[in-house]
Amino acid sequence: MLCNLLCFEDLNKFPLFEDDSLRGGPVSRWIPKGLAGKPVYVFETGGTTGTPKGVCLSAEAMLQVADSLREACSSVDPQQHLVLLPLAVLLDNLGAITALLNGASIYVPTDTGLQGAQINAPRLLSVLLQSQPHSLILVPQLLQGLLQAADAGAPLPRSLRFIAVGGGRVAPSLLERAAKHGLPVFEGYGLSEASPIITCNPLEGEVKDNSCGPAFPGTTIEIRDPDNLERLCAVGEKGEVCARGPQVMSGYWNRPEESEKTFTHGALRTGDIGYVDEDGYLFLVDRIKDVILCGGYNVYPRIIEEAIYEHPMVNEAAVIGIPHPYRGQAPKAFVALHPGDTLSDEELLEFLRERLNKIEMPSAIEFRDSLPKTLVGKLSKKELVAEEKATSSFLESLPTR
Repeated sequence: MLCNLLCFEDLNKFPLFEDDSLRGGPVSRWIPKGLAGKPVYVFETGGTTGTPKGVCLSAEAMLQVADSLREACSSVDPQQHLVLLPLAVLLDNLGAITALLNGASIYVPTDTGLQGAQINAPRLLSVLLQSQPHSLILVPQLLQGLLQAADAGAPLPRSLRFIAVGGGRVAPSLLERAAKHGLPVFEGYGLSEASPIITCNPLEGEVKDNSCGPAFPGTTIEIRDPDNLERLCAVGEKGEVCARGPQVMSGYWNRPEESEKTFTHGALRTGDIGYVDEDGYLFLVDRIKDVILCGGYNVYPRIIEEAIYEHPMVNEAAVIGIPHPYRGQAPKAFVALHPGDTLSDEELLEFLRERLNKIEMPSAIEFRDSLPKTLVGKLSKKELVAEEKATSSFLESLPTR
């Protein structure tokens, strides 16, 4: 029966699935006997901040999240789902399971030009226009490529009922561009260790600027003081985002010590700094590991990056901390412009002076044709950090006069 749900490279139309037996009902009926409560999936973390780790997830975790997503999308009832990320990636694997639970058809293109860091935007648009999907999942860089083609005048499919974006922070300017093109985009937040969703903006309902939404069904969000994990932060107070819920992993594969450190008082530590407002909406500030300690102040690269993304010529931006003789650390921005655009350091700095305070201003800007990415197209800072460390080590090794 399931083979009739999958369509590989046949772009004429999706196969129609007329049997509603997959819809509704308890998700427990899909769990084979003897596997209840046991890890049946091992997905690798993205490796954007270090060595990838195997995340152990149970069938219940994945199915519970997929069923909740199915319910959240029921108002638009997507019946044709396009898979763009490799199915080995947790984000789109979840999307495929959600589509199956909804009785939807799934199209999995085999064109490698569509997937990951080497996305071919014209080919992507061609597939979208021919297949006319109702739903798909994108990381921000894939959405960027789609909008770049649309900005150049390429037509967009009107079949889309929603585009779910995850795997990285979506710049407000990117959401604004999507809205101008009539693309229904909604953002979620999570990590592989949470199957991979913790919060999600509603398809219908209030969406707050710069928020990644309220807690996902069945999920509890806790904001804990990173310097004293015993203490829960007050509403509006910044701290480490922690989560509880059925979707949380049992641990890392063969890494018991790291697994233990990832939990505090039974809650999953995300490693992200954020706060919750009075309505329960989560606002992310930055990764704890990415915070720049600049002259006694905490400087958040995400704030600088979002300001840089407001410039219409900027295609990609990443900010890291580099050594500074007086402040200890200072921000350095790596920027890739849209093809054909030119921008000087001083022009960009002048643009940023109206948007950032003095301590947040980049001490250096480096323009590149493109920035490092993971296999699925997410921006990756660890290569930039390694390059800067290597450069600093080399300069320190030079003899002084």
